[in-house]
Amino acid sequence: MPNRPYIPRMFRMDPSVQDLFPDFKGKGEEELRELFSFETQATLMINIFDEVVEKLDDMDSVINLLQKTAERHRQMGISAEVFRKIEEPFQITLKNCLGDRYTEKIEGIYLTFVKLVFDMMCEVMADDGS
Repeated sequence: MPNRPYIPRMFRMDPSVQDLFPDFKGKGEEELRELFSFETQATLMINIFDEVVEKLDDMDSVINLLQKTAERHRQMGISAEVFRKIEEPFQITLKNCLGDRYTEKIEGIYLTFVKLVFDMMCEVMADDGS
């Protein structure tokens, strides 16, 4: 099973986020790693970023993807505030995964990219539809 350390890191940084996932509530890190639903959730999160990168030449598609993803999360009761709690653990994981390749230039690119994705999604999540 691939290692997706940003989710356990996110739960350690703010344990209240873990309670938003009914299948994960009350489970320890090792127990989480054994759950198929945990791996599925981790993969879904990474796939969103992969898809955004693949579609960068078509910003309308990127915006549509992020809006749909944000709306899905909002319908599940996840607020922009809660969603923001994913951002820092995700960035730390990127840094750890890239190791020596994580230079100041790469950090600037990733931070800008990740911030853009999260800002766009959080904007939709914060919109009350009025």
